[in-house]
Amino acid sequence: MKETFKRNLENYNKVAKDEIFAEEMNVKDDRLEKVLDWHTEKAAKELGTEKQDQEKIYKLQVKKQEIMDDLKKSIALLDHPENQKEDISPLPKIVQSETGDFIRTTDSKQEKITLGEIMTDSEWGMEYNLDSSSISRNIRKKYLIEEAKRKLQDYLDDQIIINESVSTNVHWMKQDTYKRVAGEKERGEIKKAGLIAEKMVRNFIKKLDYDKGIGLKILKSDVYQDVNQKIDFIIHRENRDRGVRVEENKGDVGIQFTINTDKKIVKHKEKQVGIAKSEMAPEDKISDIVLVSMPLFDLKKKYDEWAEKKFPGGPDKLWTEEEKRTIFAGIMNGFMHEDEIKEYLDKIA
Repeated sequence: MKETFKRNLENYNKVAKDEIFAEEMNVKDDRLEKVLDWHTEKAAKELGTEKQDQEKIYKLQVKKQEIMDDLKKSIALLDHPENQKEDISPLPKIVQSETGDFIRTTDSKQEKITLGEIMTDSEWGMEYNLDSSSISRNIRKKYLIEEAKRKLQDYLDDQIIINESVSTNVHWMKQDTYKRVAGEKERGEIKKAGLIAEKMVRNFIKKLDYDKGIGLKILKSDVYQDVNQKIDFIIHRENRDRGVRVEENKGDVGIQFTINTDKKIVKHKEKQVGIAKSEMAPEDKISDIVLVSMPLFDLKKKYDEWAEKKFPGGPDKLWTEEEKRTIFAGIMNGFMHEDEIKEYLDKIA
C-alpha cells in the first residue's frame, strides 16, 4: 500500500470514529463535515483522483470502523456472558467435547472439525456459532478476530481499487487491471482455477499452523500487493539457528503462485516478479518474492465435489496425504533449505 494512501486512510479513520460517536450520542457535529471536506479535497490532490472518489473511500472507512467497534463489543461480551442475548443463531454450532475434539452440529448430523477448519472455513462461505460453555474464550476471541480481518480486508481492497483505477498517478495499464479486478469482484468470479488454487493452498498452510503448530503464518495479500507487487500471499516464519536460537525474520516472503507451467508464461511471470522485487521499498517489509509454478491436477473436479456437499475444510481437504506433502514442499522450495523443509514435513506427518 502506498504511504500517501495509507496516511489518508488514517486521517479518514479519525473522522469516522468521531462521526460514529456523534451518531451514537445522537449529536449533530457540523465541524465534522468541514473536516471531512478538507481531508477528501487534500487526498484527491495528493492521490490524483476526484473528490467524489475519496468520499466513496471514506464511506468504506466508516464501515471498517463499525466492524472494529462491533469486534470490541463482541470481545467484551466474552468476559461478561451474562450480558449476551439468548443464543438463537441459525449458524451451525461448534462444541468442544471432553476429549478436546471439536464437533460441528447441524440439523441433520454431527461431525468432527479441526480448529484450523473452524478458522478458515469462512473463506469458503461457511460461518459458525462457537459454543460459549465448552469452547475457551481465547479460541472464541481468535475466531471473532479472524472474521473481522476477512471483512476488513475486503473493504480495504475496495478502497484500493477505487483509488488505483482512476488515479492520474497510476499508469493506464495498471488502471485497467484494477478495473478488471473490480468487475470480477463485483460478479463474484471466484471459480477461476487460479483463484481457487491460490485459496486452497493458502488455507491449507494456514490450517497446518492451527492444527500442527508448524510456526508459519499465512497472510493474504491485498489487491495492491497482488497487482503491483505480484504477491498472492505472504509467508511469515521464524529464523532458526541449529534449533537453539529463534529470531524474528526481518522480512516476510511474498509468494506469486501459478498453476500454469507453460514455459513462456512462467518466464513472463519471472520477469514481472523480478521487476516487482527491484521496486520493493523497506517499508514493504518483504524480504523476497518467490514465483511458485505448480500444476494442481483435478482441481475443478475436487472443487465441484466439495461444492456439492460443502463439508468442513474446503476443497483442499480432498487432497491425499502425499499430495499435501508434495504441495507443501513445492511452495517452500523457493526459499527454504531442503533440511528445513524436511523438518516441517515431519511435523505435518
